[in-house]
Parts: sequence; C-alpha cells; structure tokens
Amino acid sequence: MSTFAITNPILSGFSSSEIENVPIDTADKIELSEEEDKRTFHNTDAAYVLPNDNTEHQRLELQHKLLWQLMDNKVFHSPLHKDTMRKILDIGCGTGAVTHEMASTFPDAQVFGVDLSPVPHVRQKLPNISYLLALKDVDLYCGVHIASLFAEAGLTDIRVTRYLVPYSRWEGLTREEKEMADYLETVVRDIIPIAIRKAGENAGPEYGREVDEAVTDARKYLEAYDGGRDFLWLYVVCGRKPE
Repeated sequence: MSTFAITNPILSGFSSSEIENVPIDTADKIELSEEEDKRTFHNTDAAYVLPNDNTEHQRLELQHKLLWQLMDNKVFHSPLHKDTMRKILDIGCGTGAVTHEMASTFPDAQVFGVDLSPVPHVRQKLPNISYLLALKDVDLYCGVHIASLFAEAGLTDIRVTRYLVPYSRWEGLTREEKEMADYLETVVRDIIPIAIRKAGENAGPEYGREVDEAVTDARKYLEAYDGGRDFLWLYVVCGRKPE
C-alpha cells in the first residue's frame, strides 16, 4: 500500500527564512527581448511554446537560483545515499542546472539530462552526464498528478512538499519569496505574450486576429490583478521503490 505525507512549509505563519543569504548580483538580472519575433524556439512538434534562446537560458538560470533559495538551499528532498545511486534521470533539464548538481552530488552515478533542445554551454559538463534530445508532452498541472502517478507505479512512502511561489507581493512574504515575486512579475508579463503568439503561429495565420486579441486580454488581465495575491505551487514529490 502506498502512503502519503504532505507538508506545506511556507503556509505556517509566513515566518522569516533562516536560510543562507544568497544575494542576486546585477550580473544575474535578465535583459528581456522587446522584439518577440526575434526569439527562437524548439524545432519540434511538441506543444511547448516558450523560447530556447540565450535570453531564455538566462531566465532559467536565475529561476533555478531563486527556486533553490525557496527550497531552503536544497534541490534533493529524498534521503539518497551516494554509495547506492547508479542512474539518475532529469526530465526537462533546461540549462542543466539541476543535472549538474545531481552529477556533482552523486559522482558515481550515471546522470541523464533530457530536453527538447541541446543544453547550452553555460557550465562545464561533468564526465558522468549524458544529455539526450527527446519530445515531451506538456502537462501544466503535472505537479498535482505526480503523487498519484507514483502510487499507480507501485512506489511507497510517497511524500509531497509544496512551496509557495508568488508572482505578486503582499505583507508576510519572506525575503526569498519577495525576490521570486519581483522576478516573476516581470517574466510573466514578458513570457505570456510570447507564448500566446507562438501558440497562434502553430495554429495557423488565419488566427492572427484572435492571437492579437488574446495578447491584449492577457495584458489587461495581469494589470487587473495588481495588488492581489497571485501565486503558484511548486510541488516536490518523493517516492520509494518497494524492496
């Protein structure tokens, strides 16, 4: 029988974080492109509509740093042991930030990073990493479903941890949450029009007018929620293969 344990570390009174201070230097700030038609995208039939260019790589690197802060300066939540790890799979590895951390933390394991496009050369590739190209289906609610998928696969000791990821600011947020909100408030306003236009391009030129209207509506929607409490949940799900 599969067992579940759910924790919500961010919801208990929004207490101040005690994790190590990791400042965001000026060099980490993203210069977002103002010309959407110059962005480049994955050359696949997948339904993924975000770019894969240098601007996007910078965004993903900063996002990794901010998520790392939100998760108490840790990526791995399972009680993994170096001497037992043999193979690790990172699905949707992006710039390889987590793949690199897996490979350096478990040097005796063979680590595979899979994504739609080649991983950019933003860091030295460790010898125990192999990068592969593969198509992925897109499920925007995959975090909610992973625990059930683990249970269906027969995993036990399933544990779900949720982290609050705000994209607006309000009283009671920790420093790490405020930094994430500052980042996401800008990125959401930039990425949503790009994603809508890319989706419209995939649909066909006959939808040009509808795409323009959708972009306008999206911007109005975001402006209407200024001052609200807008957030996403980050799900971290762990499970153990039965012995």
